[in-house]
Amino acid sequence: MEHLDDDRTHNNPDNIVFTCRRCNAKKQHDHVMRMKAEEKLRHNESLEYVRDWKELQKLQKEPSEAVAINQSNCDTTVQWLEERLPLGSSNTVLLKEAVDTITFECKDKTGYGSQQSIRNYIDYLTSSAPKAPFEIFKQDNKRYIRRKQYDN
Repeated sequence: MEHLDDDRTHNNPDNIVFTCRRCNAKKQHDHVMRMKAEEKLRHNESLEYVRDWKELQKLQKEPSEAVAINQSNCDTTVQWLEERLPLGSSNTVLLKEAVDTITFECKDKTGYGSQQSIRNYIDYLTSSAPKAPFEIFKQDNKRYIRRKQYDN
Protein backbone atom coordinates (compact mmCIF):
# COMPACT_ATOMS: atom_id res chain seq x y z
CA MET A 1 0.00 0.00 0.00
CA GLU A 2 1.12 3.51 -0.73
CA HIS A 3 0.06 7.06 0.03
CA LEU A 4 -0.58 8.91 -3.23
CA ASP A 5 0.69 12.19 -1.77
CA ASP A 6 3.66 10.48 0.01
CA ASP A 7 2.42 11.82 3.36
CA ARG A 8 2.37 8.78 5.66
CA THR A 9 0.17 10.67 8.15
CA HIS A 10 -2.55 11.36 5.55
CA ASN A 11 -4.50 8.12 5.96
CA ASN A 12 -7.67 9.13 4.17
CA PRO A 13 -8.87 6.11 2.15
CA ASP A 14 -8.84 8.22 -1.03
CA ASN A 15 -5.09 8.70 -0.54
CA ILE A 16 -4.20 5.01 -0.07
CA VAL A 17 -3.72 2.69 -3.03
CA PHE A 18 -2.24 -0.73 -3.66
CA THR A 19 1.07 -0.72 -5.50
CA CYS A 20 4.16 -2.85 -5.91
CA ARG A 21 7.35 -1.88 -4.09
CA ARG A 22 9.14 -1.20 -7.35
CA CYS A 23 6.59 1.36 -8.50
CA ASN A 24 6.40 2.96 -5.08
CA ALA A 25 10.19 3.36 -4.97
CA LYS A 26 10.31 4.56 -8.58
CA LYS A 27 7.68 7.24 -7.91
CA GLN A 28 10.04 9.05 -5.53
CA HIS A 29 12.38 9.83 -8.42
CA ASP A 30 9.97 9.98 -11.36
CA HIS A 31 8.18 13.29 -11.90
CA VAL A 32 5.64 11.76 -14.32
CA MET A 33 4.63 9.09 -11.79
CA ARG A 34 4.27 11.72 -9.03
CA MET A 35 2.02 13.79 -11.29
CA LYS A 36 -0.13 10.72 -12.05
CA ALA A 37 -0.41 10.00 -8.31
CA GLU A 38 -1.52 13.59 -7.61
CA GLU A 39 -4.05 13.33 -10.45
CA LYS A 40 -5.38 10.03 -9.06
CA LEU A 41 -5.76 11.58 -5.58
CA ARG A 42 -7.69 14.57 -6.98
CA HIS A 43 -9.88 12.18 -8.98
CA ASN A 44 -10.61 10.01 -5.91
CA GLU A 45 -11.46 13.06 -3.80
CA SER A 46 -13.71 14.57 -6.50
CA LEU A 47 -15.79 11.40 -6.66
CA GLU A 48 -16.09 11.32 -2.88
CA TYR A 49 -15.07 7.71 -3.32
CA VAL A 50 -14.60 5.85 -0.07
CA ARG A 51 -13.15 2.38 -0.11
CA ASP A 52 -14.24 -0.35 2.20
CA TRP A 53 -12.20 0.97 5.12
CA LYS A 54 -12.77 -2.21 7.11
CA GLU A 55 -11.13 -4.21 4.32
CA LEU A 56 -8.09 -1.93 4.36
CA GLN A 57 -7.82 -2.27 8.14
CA LYS A 58 -8.12 -6.05 7.85
CA LEU A 59 -5.23 -6.10 5.39
CA GLN A 60 -3.08 -4.13 7.81
CA LYS A 61 -3.89 -6.35 10.82
CA GLU A 62 -3.35 -9.76 9.26
CA PRO A 63 0.28 -10.80 9.06
CA SER A 64 1.75 -10.77 5.62
CA GLU A 65 2.63 -14.02 3.91
CA ALA A 66 6.31 -13.26 4.59
CA VAL A 67 5.64 -12.91 8.32
CA ALA A 68 3.67 -16.17 8.36
CA ILE A 69 6.49 -17.99 6.53
CA ASN A 70 9.07 -16.51 8.89
CA GLN A 71 7.08 -17.67 11.93
CA SER A 72 6.59 -21.14 10.47
CA ASN A 73 10.30 -21.51 9.66
CA CYS A 74 11.29 -20.30 13.13
CA ASP A 75 8.88 -22.84 14.67
CA THR A 76 10.38 -25.58 12.47
CA THR A 77 13.86 -24.64 13.72
CA VAL A 78 12.76 -24.78 17.37
CA GLN A 79 10.97 -28.11 16.86
CA TRP A 80 13.93 -29.69 15.07
CA LEU A 81 16.38 -28.66 17.81
CA GLU A 82 14.03 -29.69 20.64
CA GLU A 83 13.53 -33.15 19.11
CA ARG A 84 17.26 -33.78 18.83
CA LEU A 85 18.28 -32.02 22.04
CA PRO A 86 15.63 -32.94 24.62
CA LEU A 87 15.69 -31.43 28.10
CA GLY A 88 18.09 -33.25 30.41
CA SER A 89 20.04 -34.86 27.58
CA SER A 90 23.70 -34.33 26.79
CA ASN A 91 23.07 -34.75 23.05
CA THR A 92 24.80 -32.45 20.59
CA VAL A 93 24.36 -31.72 16.89
CA LEU A 94 26.80 -30.24 14.43
CA LEU A 95 25.83 -26.66 13.64
CA LYS A 96 26.35 -27.24 9.90
CA GLU A 97 24.12 -30.34 9.96
CA ALA A 98 21.42 -28.40 11.80
CA VAL A 99 21.53 -25.47 9.36
CA ASP A 100 21.51 -27.69 6.27
CA THR A 101 18.75 -30.02 7.47
CA ILE A 102 16.48 -27.31 8.86
CA THR A 103 16.89 -25.27 5.65
CA PHE A 104 15.75 -28.28 3.64
CA GLU A 105 12.77 -28.93 5.94
CA CYS A 106 11.69 -25.28 5.80
CA LYS A 107 11.89 -25.17 2.00
CA ASP A 108 9.96 -28.43 1.87
CA LYS A 109 7.26 -27.15 4.24
CA THR A 110 6.81 -23.51 3.18
CA GLY A 111 8.65 -23.28 -0.13
CA TYR A 112 11.02 -20.76 1.45
CA GLY A 113 14.09 -20.88 3.64
CA SER A 114 17.72 -19.95 3.37
CA GLN A 115 20.73 -21.01 5.33
CA GLN A 116 21.18 -17.41 6.49
CA SER A 117 17.64 -17.19 7.87
CA ILE A 118 18.12 -20.50 9.70
CA ARG A 119 21.41 -19.22 11.14
CA ASN A 120 19.50 -16.16 12.36
CA TYR A 121 16.92 -18.35 14.12
CA ILE A 122 19.71 -20.42 15.68
CA ASP A 123 21.49 -17.22 16.77
CA TYR A 124 18.26 -16.17 18.48
CA LEU A 125 17.89 -19.57 20.20
CA THR A 126 21.54 -19.59 21.33
CA SER A 127 21.77 -15.96 22.41
CA SER A 128 23.13 -14.90 25.77
CA ALA A 129 19.59 -14.21 26.98
CA PRO A 130 18.93 -16.16 30.19
CA LYS A 131 15.93 -17.96 28.69
CA ALA A 132 17.62 -18.94 25.42
CA PRO A 133 17.48 -22.75 25.54
CA PHE A 134 20.55 -23.69 23.49
CA GLU A 135 24.22 -22.82 23.18
CA ILE A 136 26.94 -23.21 20.59
CA PHE A 137 30.31 -24.61 21.57
CA LYS A 138 33.45 -25.52 19.68
CA GLN A 139 35.18 -28.87 19.86
CA ASP A 140 37.84 -30.28 17.51
CA ASN A 141 37.49 -27.19 15.29
CA LYS A 142 33.79 -27.91 14.72
CA ARG A 143 30.84 -25.99 16.10
CA TYR A 144 28.06 -27.85 17.89
CA ILE A 145 24.72 -26.99 19.45
CA ARG A 146 23.57 -28.37 22.80
CA ARG A 147 21.08 -27.55 25.53
CA LYS A 148 22.38 -24.84 27.84
CA GLN A 149 24.11 -26.26 30.88
CA TYR A 150 22.91 -24.59 34.07
CA ASP A 151 24.72 -24.72 37.40
CA ASN A 152 22.54 -26.17 40.15
